[in-house]
Amino acid sequence: MHARHAAAALTVVVATAVGATTACSAFQNLSTAEKVNNAFNKLNDGHEATIDFQLKATTDQLLALDAAASSSDSKMTRDQAKQISGLGITVSMRSKKPLKDALKASNTSTGKLDPSLDMDLAIHNGAHTSLAEYRSIAGKAYMKLNIAELAKLGGDNKNAAELQQLQAMTDSIPRALEPIRRLLQGNWVSIDPAKFAKLSKQASGDTKPSPMPSLNPDQQQKISDTLSKIIAKDATFSDKGTSDGIDTIEIKANARKLITDIQQQVFPHLKDVPGVGGKLPTSAPTSVPTAPATVTVKLNKDGGTLNTIALDLGQFDTSSKGNHFPLAMTFKDTATNMTAPAGAIEFDPNSIEDLMATSLGG
Repeated sequence: MHARHAAAALTVVVATAVGATTACSAFQNLSTAEKVNNAFNKLNDGHEATIDFQLKATTDQLLALDAAASSSDSKMTRDQAKQISGLGITVSMRSKKPLKDALKASNTSTGKLDPSLDMDLAIHNGAHTSLAEYRSIAGKAYMKLNIAELAKLGGDNKNAAELQQLQAMTDSIPRALEPIRRLLQGNWVSIDPAKFAKLSKQASGDTKPSPMPSLNPDQQQKISDTLSKIIAKDATFSDKGTSDGIDTIEIKANARKLITDIQQQVFPHLKDVPGVGGKLPTSAPTSVPTAPATVTVKLNKDGGTLNTIALDLGQFDTSSKGNHFPLAMTFKDTATNMTAPAGAIEFDPNSIEDLMATSLGG
């Protein structure tokens, strides 16, 4: 599965979701589509939610997909596939405002969230063991790392050896760099996202502030209207019935046509957006098949809220040779218990330079 094919597939998913959310007027006579539209509205208007995005591919599916796509000697090992299978990201959010308003008020360029929005974002493995976690409570941010589990992702002994060296190094870190010691030992530290954003710019040699991509209200309305018309024209919504309190709906569309229509009709509205307009692709990958691609949406019958969105990225790439690459997003209308970690001390990213100087004897 190539990155450009994955991007094309995700374009279909995002477009379908956004189009269904904004296209109520276009779907007045389509009750199945209205169910999806209403479910997204409830998510946006709610005050808390937990969303889990997970790679559902098994070890054998990953190995088969790699064998079909890879032409080099760099083949995925079974250990590597085992560690990758089930990888995911869980985001839990709670706000006094509707989530759509709290997210809109957040500054993604610095990572600073709206003070009303508490959020926990965790990268996890297939066993849902946290690999890295970011938390924001009352406008203050925290993070922690699970170095031992992160080292396993490579699936080889080299990473394990490097981990042992890193863990041994923590004992020799000066007390002045205590936040680094705590981070490497898997403890929570507090962070200032603005400092990390500034350091990242300096490291890339970009010291000038760059405008953040943003849409004015007129652009937002035009994009919403255009997407709703595209989805109403290109996609079909089919009710597959109810089982165990879950409504299943299939959304089908010719992926290449949908992507092409988005590029031709939506992208022109983005051409003047700083940092976006000049980077948009001009054509859909020719390897994206014209056969109908399917996204499955499951709704909780009691309340009509989102339960699951599932798709197989393998259907977007003819080179996958019939192999599967399933992904799924699961939804809950409640947030996890999020509190500010006790005893977390601030981690200054500039201290990394101090650590390097210390290790070099500077």
